[in-house]
Amino acid sequence: MADKKPEKLDIIKKLELRDFRSLLVRFDVVLDASHFSESHTGINISKKLESMWDSGKIEAERRHILVRDGASNMISGSNLAEIPAIHCTIHLLQLVVSDSISENIVIDVLSKCRRLVTHFNHSSLACNNFKQIQLQQNLDPLYLVQDVPTRWNSTYLMLDRLNKLKIPVQLYSAERSDLMPFSTLEWTLILNIIKLLKPFFQLTQEMSSEITTLSSVIPNMCSLKKFMSKCQVDLSIQETKNRLTTSLKNRFFSEINDAKSLNILKNRYYVIATSIDSRYKFSFFEDDIKKQAKYWLINEILSFEKTLVCSEEVDFSVNEEPSQLNFSINTEKEDTLEACFKEIINATSEKTLPFKKLNKSIP
Repeated sequence: MADKKPEKLDIIKKLELRDFRSLLVRFDVVLDASHFSESHTGINISKKLESMWDSGKIEAERRHILVRDGASNMISGSNLAEIPAIHCTIHLLQLVVSDSISENIVIDVLSKCRRLVTHFNHSSLACNNFKQIQLQQNLDPLYLVQDVPTRWNSTYLMLDRLNKLKIPVQLYSAERSDLMPFSTLEWTLILNIIKLLKPFFQLTQEMSSEITTLSSVIPNMCSLKKFMSKCQVDLSIQETKNRLTTSLKNRFFSEINDAKSLNILKNRYYVIATSIDSRYKFSFFEDDIKKQAKYWLINEILSFEKTLVCSEEVDFSVNEEPSQLNFSINTEKEDTLEACFKEIINATSEKTLPFKKLNKSIP
């Protein structure tokens, strides 16, 4: 079954500082885990890959796509091993966010939020007092969340929790002379940052699902791109929005034609995966990309050694909708990812499934 799902490659650092390489497939079976004592060069990574495939008896024709990060040694290793590879989509999303949070006014308010959270993390008495304030407000006690650079979406989670506990935070700060209270402008700024980062958080959750496939990348990123173009924010954070939009374009829709750049709408693997998914088909493609997609699909079929014989006409239409997923996006008055997805779909004649059911696997 190893040829049915893309592999994922990671270097795992154990507590005793010994490096291990692991090769996994989508059904979470570890095919190999061995000590990696050599330096992490592209040549050594490629040799380790070949060794893993040999021990797992995975022939070349069964190696399809490798999911990796964007480190130069990982890129070199996959190239030397002669296996097609793609950059982890969620990792790219986090890079888009980290690229964009550089405006001074945003950095200042985030620093203030971190100082407040750190205050509670360093004092059990402060935590207890904060809990009592929440109980007096008839709220279920919650802790503030500390953002960590290496933890995905932690900035959004910190701000979202802070906003939920706005009144208790204000009441607590009013009793403390050593804490600067948040101004009305700062609370407004926090709300605007949450608004911008929320779709990145939602897509990270959605695409972290075990049933998410490569075919969902183009629909999700195109919906996110449209959301960013329609989202209205205060002038004070407009520059951050512009940076997010630019970084999203550079990371996923690059016009630079080189090996390091990615344009998912011009990448054979992303386009083919989306085209054959009955949830999306050609709905997210312009006419020129549709033409290219059909060309790639025909060549992919012709590349098979076996002759495809179909004794009767096959109906590829979607006759019924899958059951409701737990994942959903809250519909608010402003533009949402769901609204942007529907806008793209309604502009085409392709029959697809609703946005809230994007992650349902197709039999």
